[in-house]
Amino acid sequence: MAELTGDDQGARALFEEVLRLQPGQALATWRLRSLAEPTAERREARRELGTLLLEVRYETSLQLASQAIGEDDPVRAETILNDLPKDLRHRPRVLILRGAIHELRGDLEGALEKYWSAFASDEIRIRRIAALQWVRALRLKEQNRWETVALKRYRSKSDPTLALAIGLGIAEQDVTRAVDYFSDRISEYDADPELRYRLGVLYEQQGQRERALAQMEATIERDGQHADALNFLGYSLAEAGKDLVRAEQLIRAALALKPKAGYIMDSLGWVLFQQGNADEALPWLQKALELEGADPIILEHLGDALAVLGRDEEARASYREALRIVEDLGEAKRLREKILKTRD
Repeated sequence: MAELTGDDQGARALFEEVLRLQPGQALATWRLRSLAEPTAERREARRELGTLLLEVRYETSLQLASQAIGEDDPVRAETILNDLPKDLRHRPRVLILRGAIHELRGDLEGALEKYWSAFASDEIRIRRIAALQWVRALRLKEQNRWETVALKRYRSKSDPTLALAIGLGIAEQDVTRAVDYFSDRISEYDADPELRYRLGVLYEQQGQRERALAQMEATIERDGQHADALNFLGYSLAEAGKDLVRAEQLIRAALALKPKAGYIMDSLGWVLFQQGNADEALPWLQKALELEGADPIILEHLGDALAVLGRDEEARASYREALRIVEDLGEAKRLREKILKTRD
């Protein structure tokens, strides 16, 4: 702050104190170097620092507003956003949060307007979020008419992110219709990997495994860094016990893209287990459970690894926890059989 107000001497003293306490601290080193530059370069450096601090303030405000929304406090969220500089208040991410504030107040019309405004973003990730929020709010407002209204808007503003959001809404009501819908959209947007990935997931829900895998292969052809498609393919191969070398390569590639994803860690643990490396699989499965929480599939995988390692009591505990929360009757039967097999 001293530097921004023109107090270069004070700024220099503070940065030197930072370096005394934390030798090699990158930001302090950079600022001291900038203060030693000629005046024109120093002004440019000061401008860059001001921009950096403004972005930090922006990100902090978004986090605080999101937290307030999560706590059902629209007044605090709006106060935080209104405190932003005027030129930041209409950014797409801010508009999405304003839409959520309208929803908390029961104003779905206002929410729809904000979400749709945010859909104008140049960032595909933000457009996708805005479209998903818009469709969700539209379903609440229009009830049985939402699909007609959404498709009319889609025809006036064709965009694959909007197509995706509508398709996911349809899938919540009717998977078969959603499969037909996504198949039609793929003919419009052949190069879009996300639409193919979602179609593959729907095929899997229908039990059409080969079609699902074909769509995952097509997704990766179009986007070799689609982590979820890489993981889907790798895990499917591991489940089938086929081409385990490729399965591990695919899953490790997915984990490199999403290094904190517990469900991908579970996939890696499972493929290592399938390769006969239960001791190497165990820490991955334990970490997956820690990140994802009580999940019946992860718990069963963990139990299998513990059982192979001769840790029967721990294996039974893992199976029992999975049995407590599993919903599928076939899976429940399999877990009971495993509990019996690991008894002393």
